[in-house]
Amino acid sequence: MGTMSNKDSDQGFEGENTVQPTNMRLKSNKRAWKTTRQIELGWIHDNIQVRKRSGGGTRVLDMNKNATKTEILSQAKKLFFPNEKSKMGKWEEFSHDIVNFQEAQVDEDVSVGDYYETHKLGLLRFYLFTKTLTSGDDPDEGADIQTDEQHENATESGQDKHTMEEVEQLTPKIHNNELIAQFKDEAMMTYSVKYSFIDEMGADADGVSRDVYAAFWTEFLDCAAEGADEEWKSVGRILAKGLKDHGYIPFRLAQAFTAAVIFGEHFVSPDLLFDSLMLYLSQSERDLLSTALQEAVVGDDEEELLDLMDRMGVRTVPTQDNLRAVLVQVAHKQMIQHPKYVLDNIAEVAGPLLRKFFPSVQDMKKLYEDIKPTTRKVIKMITASPANSAENQSLQFFHQYIRGLDEIGLRKLMRFLTGSDVICVK
Repeated sequence: MGTMSNKDSDQGFEGENTVQPTNMRLKSNKRAWKTTRQIELGWIHDNIQVRKRSGGGTRVLDMNKNATKTEILSQAKKLFFPNEKSKMGKWEEFSHDIVNFQEAQVDEDVSVGDYYETHKLGLLRFYLFTKTLTSGDDPDEGADIQTDEQHENATESGQDKHTMEEVEQLTPKIHNNELIAQFKDEAMMTYSVKYSFIDEMGADADGVSRDVYAAFWTEFLDCAAEGADEEWKSVGRILAKGLKDHGYIPFRLAQAFTAAVIFGEHFVSPDLLFDSLMLYLSQSERDLLSTALQEAVVGDDEEELLDLMDRMGVRTVPTQDNLRAVLVQVAHKQMIQHPKYVLDNIAEVAGPLLRKFFPSVQDMKKLYEDIKPTTRKVIKMITASPANSAENQSLQFFHQYIRGLDEIGLRKLMRFLTGSDVICVK
């Protein structure tokens, strides 16, 4: 499938079949005997994710498709507690459990393969979940997953100390259902809205509002969501209101989906679908596909490609020549076809307003690029007038800290400083 010029993208497509079917050659039963799946494994201790420098981080490993919680826990112990010791302490000093990417406890009898079939994600992430034992605790009873209310009470009483790095855990979750209920009223779009977090001091001078919209979309996009048409229209109003009042749009919302909401499905080009899919994948998966698009993959890379195609729901194996077209089809299915009901309801209420902000697809893409935090952009936003050498040194250390952050870290820093995880303030 050929690439499109910017002019083509703005004009859109004619007809229903935006993505044409491709011919793919069948391969023999290589996938049939593949019995493993890759997973990411991290570590959460006392409700805080353990970073790499503290012996944590995220590891990618192969697990048997039939592996359950017991096997994952065993692997986690080997990785994070070699010789039953870690920087946090000894294995027997903690309770231990395994939670999934939503930090929900994993069922004892559900396998890795079952999770992939259920969630249809590119790469599943699990966490070793540990808590420091106190007197009388039984390490075999599993970890006690703290509720939001318990977490907030612990923080207020000084029992739980955080650094900026854990701001995502520190920021209180809003009640998404309440916000959705409020936005069922169309008049919300005309109100001047101010927000506050329960039991938290601070007047809303836009920062709290930005935090509310950022918190809403962070929680909303991390969870599988279901709802009736009126609820999805509320979500559409929240999307439009955040942009209208604060210039906020959730960066993690796929550009292909956003373009379909604003302009309609036929204005979503193959290039935009492909780019949106690549951003959805992990870095290792992007690297694998980039290699496969340029040259024939063999050996372990070929097996990883087969595994990735399987997880994407591709039941035939593409050639190097038609791989890109197959990926465009996958993106169209995942970002346009599957959420079509949701897309249509959001577009009905949000589309007209969003089109006032974005005359073309290119304007929408430019906003996505403008709001994306980068090291250079964030440093440029900081204004300071050091009065002495000590203050100047502090500023240089802060710049050095920013330069060491990855994209996720930069978004967390922006959330900590401005309430928004994207750049929508000067």
